[in-house]
Amino acid sequence: MNLPEKFLEQMKLILKDDFNKFIEQYDLPPTKGLRINTLKCDSSIINKMGLTLDKIPYEEAYYLENNIKLGNHPFHLAGLFYLQEPSAMIPVASVDIPDDSVILDLCSAPGGKSSQIATKIPNGILLSNEVVPDRARILKENITRLGIKNCVITSNQPKTLAKELPNVFDFVFVDAPCSGEGMFRKEEIAIKEWYPELKITNATRQIDILNNAKQCVKDGGYLIYSTCTFNKEENEDVIREFLKQNENFTLFPVKDIVRAYTMDGIDLLEARRFYPFIAKGEGQFVAVLRKNGTTTHLVSYLKPNLNQKEEKIVRDFIVSNTDIKDFYLCKFNNEIYIAEKRLMDTKKLNVYHYGVCIGTIEKNRLIPDHNFFVAYGDHFKNKINYPLESIEIKKFLHGEEIEIDQKTNGYGVIQCCGYTIGGGKIVNGRLKNYFPKKLRL
Repeated sequence: MNLPEKFLEQMKLILKDDFNKFIEQYDLPPTKGLRINTLKCDSSIINKMGLTLDKIPYEEAYYLENNIKLGNHPFHLAGLFYLQEPSAMIPVASVDIPDDSVILDLCSAPGGKSSQIATKIPNGILLSNEVVPDRARILKENITRLGIKNCVITSNQPKTLAKELPNVFDFVFVDAPCSGEGMFRKEEIAIKEWYPELKITNATRQIDILNNAKQCVKDGGYLIYSTCTFNKEENEDVIREFLKQNENFTLFPVKDIVRAYTMDGIDLLEARRFYPFIAKGEGQFVAVLRKNGTTTHLVSYLKPNLNQKEEKIVRDFIVSNTDIKDFYLCKFNNEIYIAEKRLMDTKKLNVYHYGVCIGTIEKNRLIPDHNFFVAYGDHFKNKINYPLESIEIKKFLHGEEIEIDQKTNGYGVIQCCGYTIGGGKIVNGRLKNYFPKKLRL
């Protein structure tokens, strides 16, 4: 691999005697990972896919060989796992997260860290923000595919979130835009876009992002900063400057399991550096910062915003087709959303997604969304289950109608080995396919 000379000089200064071990890794292919979506399944799906994989020690995840392609696998389309580079799992794995936490993932597309966070907080609230609208749409696609029920997706500048949601979150994750040196082995474009002065420009922006993010952290909460780069300017120097400006934050130790697979930061021992010669993966820096003090949540919750007619149409649909009992409904951008618990009031934020999208109301009836099928599949009264290699699953994923042995008309879900992959409308023994066109094989 043709690495920039200035980059090599930088890494020699940082790694010293470990430099040769580091550079040898660039003769090897990048490492991939498969993280289990524990909201839907457990690691038994690995055997069901006929795979034998080595466990990633710090997460419910596995190393994946480069020749294994799983993007079109029915279990992937069903949201049972997320394909994520192993070192990218380090920031979330660095802290103990209570299952009812309120969390902000500030720079969250394409959704790896957000979906990892969601598995930790089935009783909490996650706000995933992405500044770039096109990337926010990709984030939404991944969150909905995984069937995450308690996530609000927004697209706002950090300063807007700081103004609208101060002192709200137990944890704020900042996976900062960076020079991407840790991705050189994985993405050739990262090498082409790199230049030595980029780290200085980035560091200024990163400190600004942190100084907005800090305002969202409640007293006693945590601010977790990470990058996928190696230079000191975007990592330790940013943390030092932030701590200098914010004496009410202190550097906090990561969990022991993460410490075991990382190296100390440069003159910041509690900060951690992930290198590919220490463990399988690419590159990551993480620092956990704790805000002094203690306080209760200052979360304000969204009030219902459907009119009586809309409310009746949606509730009639839910009662007719599912066994869901307790839920909250709201409306954003003409889409109806459901949540199992009341989610936060997003005030003046630009909202892309709120809980689980049930669908839209057209001509006084509800047209259900794929998100509702995959998130609440186990609650549908009509469930049609097929084996992994069945012709019916293949037809469904290609968007075809399926003949089914089911006399009951109405809406139902198609399941593969008991896991919902989508749904449709049953009429006289045929299921009209609602699997999204953009996902079809």
